[in-house]
Amino acid sequence: MVNEKQFIFQIDSPAVIEAFRGDNYDIEYNEETENVESDLCVLYFSSHEIYYPNTLASFNYSISQMDKYEWKLNKFPNAKKHIFIRDIHKQWYLSGINATLDNPQKLLDFMKKETEGYRTITIGSSAGGYGAILFGSLLECERIYAFNAQLNLNVKLKSSTAFTDPILFDKANDINYKKYFDLSNFISPNTENYYFQSCHSEKDIEQYNAISSEAKIKIKIIRFKTSNHGIPFLRINLPDVLAFSSKELAQYVNKTFHPITFSIQLIGILPTFFFVLKSLKYRYQKKQLEVSLKIIKK
Repeated sequence: MVNEKQFIFQIDSPAVIEAFRGDNYDIEYNEETENVESDLCVLYFSSHEIYYPNTLASFNYSISQMDKYEWKLNKFPNAKKHIFIRDIHKQWYLSGINATLDNPQKLLDFMKKETEGYRTITIGSSAGGYGAILFGSLLECERIYAFNAQLNLNVKLKSSTAFTDPILFDKANDINYKKYFDLSNFISPNTENYYFQSCHSEKDIEQYNAISSEAKIKIKIIRFKTSNHGIPFLRINLPDVLAFSSKELAQYVNKTFHPITFSIQLIGILPTFFFVLKSLKYRYQKKQLEVSLKIIKK
């Protein structure tokens, strides 16, 4: 008896297939004339949180209705050009971003064309951080901001399944893709690689430990006393962190901070306190939404 192919939402859903025919990137230009660096382009890579859970309801809400791209509310200050990118297959950009740019090389060629003549910065967290490091390195960009990025996809092969990450497993033994699994092969000393890590997160520590010692030397790591995956400090602090100069960022490298005290030092006690309260309310509402989406799962 022949087993039927198992349905995997991330690649088999008609809604995902249709959306994959679209661009899955968005380009914005800063039209202001003052304090704009006309030669600066920033690439923002969305993580697997672009929609969650892997259901039609959550996909329709985030992609079809909201046309979501991460980082749109946290753009890099003073950049002229902003390129937002998402991987709706949620497979570390191994299948590219759309039916035309359907592999890492084609996606890289697209980025090279769009960033020609610009200084370039890449930003992302988790799987988006993986994309920021991989493509930022290949583009030989000026600076990379990676927040708890995956650094070695071979680690994911041990903890995930082909049902959750079908393309990852499918490409694991393909020589044309296998080279992208370990970012040790790409991290360049000519780029400022800032890696923001949750030092109480076992999975993020495991990822960091899975790259070569040579690669670790090239990474400027900043640690936070939290187990939160993604952004390891309060999001209200992102504008300040992104605005830091290289000299200012250097003061934080190879040091460890508590997210709350870090925030208080940057913006003060009251703004930090009110943001924490707001965040707790948002988390509760998000959890309620996730529950409702699961209930109407199709």
